[in-house]
Amino acid sequence: MRPTGTASRSPAVLRWVLRQDLDTPAQMLDDVGAAVACDVLYGIAQTDRRERSSIFSATAGVLALYNTDAARAAAARPNFDSDEFVASSDTVFITAPAHRQALCAPLVVGLLEQIRHAAYRRAATRPGGLPVFFCLDELANIAPIHDLSALVSEAGGQGLHVLACLRPTAGARERLLAARDRLRKRPGTTDSRRIAANAATTLIDAHQLAEILGVPHTWVLKKARAGQLPHHKLGHYVRFDLDEIIAWLDDTKIQPGGPRRRR
Repeated sequence: MRPTGTASRSPAVLRWVLRQDLDTPAQMLDDVGAAVACDVLYGIAQTDRRERSSIFSATAGVLALYNTDAARAAAARPNFDSDEFVASSDTVFITAPAHRQALCAPLVVGLLEQIRHAAYRRAATRPGGLPVFFCLDELANIAPIHDLSALVSEAGGQGLHVLACLRPTAGARERLLAARDRLRKRPGTTDSRRIAANAATTLIDAHQLAEILGVPHTWVLKKARAGQLPHHKLGHYVRFDLDEIIAWLDDTKIQPGGPRRRR
């Protein structure tokens, strides 16, 4: 999503998503000869109804911030150009209250991606200039960059320096145990019902697990898809059992001066 281009059309995009309207955007894309984008929409139209609904739901979540009138008004007047920014000495501060960070995260990541690639373009055409500096605090919550490892490894040589602050993994096991105990000891649940419901009440989603581990939720889902993190598929939903995650965390611990423990 380019701030200087499509941002002003975001309310219209959100309207199409909420109405699950593929015809209007497909016609607009066809008019400008965007064949690949049209093919993507056609593929979505041909998917199973439940899967298509899941796609629309996920997309609506990404654009949820535009549900507010203030955000739509701001999007109608874009005033940021990433190429101009990386060539300047300006500083942009991005903040969000804790209860709004998940809502803002997709837009923050989109903005950072635009600045990232603008910095790469500038470094390729005008090498030797001052680098752009990303100082990313609360990274897992407000800026869950899906390819963070690639960004860190490649950015330094392309005009972009990155400082990323992640929640320390020390204490992750204690946080997992505390989360499990909270789920098992819900108010109004008797001891006998707690014992019977233990297995069902220790399932959490990727966002909850990411917050406990101090990593982006995209990292959690990536590891799950790769079969490197224990998880459960409930239809289109991915859930994580806290007991299994605790065991996985113990198994992946690297002892000082020793090899990684394996099953």
